[in-house]
Amino acid sequence: MLLACLGVDRYALAGAEPDEPAHLEPPVNLVQTNAIEFGVGRWRLSYERLLAPHHAFVASPVLQFGPPHSTAWIGEVGYRFYSSPVMLEGAYAGVSILGSTYSYPAALCCIPIDAKYHRGWALGAALDLGWKIAWRSGVVLDLGAGVMYQRSMKDYGVEGYDFGTIYEAYVSSGLLPRVSIAVGYAF
Repeated sequence: MLLACLGVDRYALAGAEPDEPAHLEPPVNLVQTNAIEFGVGRWRLSYERLLAPHHAFVASPVLQFGPPHSTAWIGEVGYRFYSSPVMLEGAYAGVSILGSTYSYPAALCCIPIDAKYHRGWALGAALDLGWKIAWRSGVVLDLGAGVMYQRSMKDYGVEGYDFGTIYEAYVSSGLLPRVSIAVGYAF
């Protein structure tokens, strides 16, 4: 009663009720790199943004190294549909378009040339299916596969020569496989 006269609430002495935990918004941005591509000389950094429930935008710059002194710069933009409406996880299907510019030593072509390097460019489109697993820490694992069609805009007569699959992947036209074992961070 003395406490009531002093204006002290009896529940205040027992301790305050715990507040509800703050509601955290799910991450809508993702930066990742495809670890399997490092083994074939590709350096890719992908950015994804969830634009609306289930719908994401993807952009990837890529630097690829082939046989000695061969390089390709590749840009890819695309769209993905996710099974999860609120974050970049779960099953997905996507389409993308890509363009590249490449150069390689003329000596690799085994044909007479006047220039030291051949230069060319290519355009393509890709279809991908995959699954992303996201942990609370923000770490994301992406497992996916797909197919890409590429059309090289320069023909240097490379058909019939064995230069290795890495080299052929950016100077040839046709269907190419895509595999993703990527790790990233969602924020």
